[in-house]
Amino acid sequence: MRKIAIICFILLTVLLLTALLMAGCNSISNTRSAASAAEIIQKDYNYEKLFFGTHKIEFEIHLETIGYPNNIINPAGKLIEDLVYQSKDFDGYAAYLEKRFTEHDSASDFEPFLNDDGTQYVYHSSLTENYTVEFQNEDYIIINYNTWYYRSGAAHGNYQVQYYIIDIAERKLLYINELINQVPDSVLAGIITEECGIENFQRDNIWPPDTISVRKEGAELLWNVYSIAPYSAGLVSIIIPNVAANQYLTDKGKAIRAAR
Repeated sequence: MRKIAIICFILLTVLLLTALLMAGCNSISNTRSAASAAEIIQKDYNYEKLFFGTHKIEFEIHLETIGYPNNIINPAGKLIEDLVYQSKDFDGYAAYLEKRFTEHDSASDFEPFLNDDGTQYVYHSSLTENYTVEFQNEDYIIINYNTWYYRSGAAHGNYQVQYYIIDIAERKLLYINELINQVPDSVLAGIITEECGIENFQRDNIWPPDTISVRKEGAELLWNVYSIAPYSAGLVSIIIPNVAANQYLTDKGKAIRAAR
């Protein structure tokens, strides 16, 4: 009888451990399914607003984040809100962008006067802001930010691009030097001249770029308008192909490239 009891105890223990293991596997599977079920949530703000009675500004704002159905805990969406949108929801961040664009304006900058036909002259400015989730998995999120803005009276508009690369496990934005080691200016100058036709640079050092992304085909380095070349050159963007990029990308940079 004692042997039978021992055997029964062993069998029950094995069954219990098996059940726990299967539950754990199901939990991992459900977590992965939840990650794959992530969806992009977006909202647009397109409107005009009159300031000081004479200055009309057109706003076009596009915001995106990552959401999950069925109220699943969403660390990715919370990280985007905290690290990119300054702990604000969509409405709060759109209001912040408007305030940032207008907070240094004053009525004296837009004094009223009449057109030749006697109607009130209106100054026109515009702001476009786009935040797009370019890539996401369980480890990393890449958000592409680009803006174009024009202020009344300026010779032309301006634009800017930036990548936000979020490490989910470390809950932080990754800086350029965490993704890629310094590329010699001689290498950069050769690629920029070949790909963009730019031979004369406006600063002594080409490195570092203003922002970086990592793609399957290599490392994308980008300098915004006026950073290393005149306005006429536009945005300077190059891809360092994988054969060359391998010697510069950090382990984290290579991990992101492999994930994409």
